[in-house]
Amino acid sequence: MMKKSLLNSAIIAGLLPLSASALDIPDLNEARPNQFSYNYAEIEYVDMDSGLDGFRLSASYDIKPNLALTGSLLRASVSRLDYNLVSVGAAYHARWVEFEQSDLIIHASLVNADLSRSDSELGVTFGAKVRASIKEELEIFGDLNYTTVLDGDLSLNIGAAYTFAPDLAATLNYQLTDDDALSIGLRYYFP
Repeated sequence: MMKKSLLNSAIIAGLLPLSASALDIPDLNEARPNQFSYNYAEIEYVDMDSGLDGFRLSASYDIKPNLALTGSLLRASVSRLDYNLVSVGAAYHARWVEFEQSDLIIHASLVNADLSRSDSELGVTFGAKVRASIKEELEIFGDLNYTTVLDGDLSLNIGAAYTFAPDLAATLNYQLTDDDALSIGLRYYFP
């Protein structure tokens, strides 16, 4: 028993001097290069399984290296039912060291969902996303996130962006959730 206690104490004492740099955990205050631009505006046509369809406007803007403000507005409808979703948040992004030509993004947003102007709910969305470059002009991405609005929902978004001009990309996105959605859009990158 005493030998086991001494061994545990020695292990703990040996681990105490380890720091974030020794464990290769990035310093969030240190800028790390990105594979992709996070300064863009995007418009998408969205078609949901529930029959709702409409447009989403979204934007991202770096306020400092590796930190972007994000926002989006979705307006969709079917018959006399209107659905609006507004989000404002932030994202930490950096090149994912383990995989060349890819970025890892951790994001969180405040979200307001409004269904037919009568039911409005405020909540949060948080998740992690990976963007990877397959070719110079082709990017694929995957985003796993959870939202607390409208009874909470876990979703997986998968998609691609094809850059066909220096500042323009066509996007395609499929969202797997309680109400699956397919979207196609156009993204404009700005400095």
